[in-house]
Parts: sequence; C-alpha cells; structure tokens
Amino acid sequence: MIAGGIGLVAVVAMVAVVAWQTRDDSAAPQAAVLPAPVAAPAVSQAAPAAEPPALYVVSSQAAVEPTLVGLNEAESIRAQMGLSSGTADNASIAVATSQLEFEQILRATDEANLIRASEGRSPVQVVDLRGR
Repeated sequence: MIAGGIGLVAVVAMVAVVAWQTRDDSAAPQAAVLPAPVAAPAVSQAAPAAEPPALYVVSSQAAVEPTLVGLNEAESIRAQMGLSSGTADNASIAVATSQLEFEQILRATDEANLIRASEGRSPVQVVDLRGR
C-alpha cells in the first residue's frame, strides 16, 4: 500500500514537472521594445509547430532507456529531413507496472491538462507503450 502511495506521489510530481517544463512563457510580463522597421521577405515560410508535450508510459524501468533512444533517433531522422518537431524535447517517460498505476497516471495527467487548458496551452498527450 505504501509503495502504491509513493508511486502515485511520484507520478503526480512527474506530471507537474512536465507541465512546468512545457509551460508557455509568452504570458510573462516583458518590457516593451519597439522593433526597427525591416523589409518583409518576398516569401514567408512558417516554422513547423512544435509537437505537443507527450508522456510515454512503459511497463518497466528497463524499457525507459530504449524508449529514450528511439525518441532521439526519430528526432534525428526528422531533423535530417528538415522536419524537426521537438518531440524528444517535449517528451517524458513514466513507468506503470500495473493497470492501477496506469490509471493513476491518466488521472494525474487529466488534472494537469485542466490547468494547461486554463492557461491556453496544449494538453499533454499520453502514449501507452506498455504492450510493446
């Protein structure tokens, strides 16, 4: 019972860290700066939007490292193709060794997403990799 409580506290703390790390600092007050006039380019190319933050759930501590390696390799391939999305930068990994722990992670993420929504930020996406 104590281990489950400690696990829940760890999950809530991790989700809070993900929410904090992916916060949008654009709402913070900033000093007014008048931009210098600049000629607009003939063709404007918008930078690709960053992926929303993701929480990958794996079934064991042993699965954490291979998942990180896979995320970094995928990001490297995207960068080589000019499609870098920042997925690896916006990702966290949680371990759920039981369905109960997975459900606790989902509840904690839902609560964090309510806060994120009230701040106008995109929700944390939960990706279940436990069966892989």
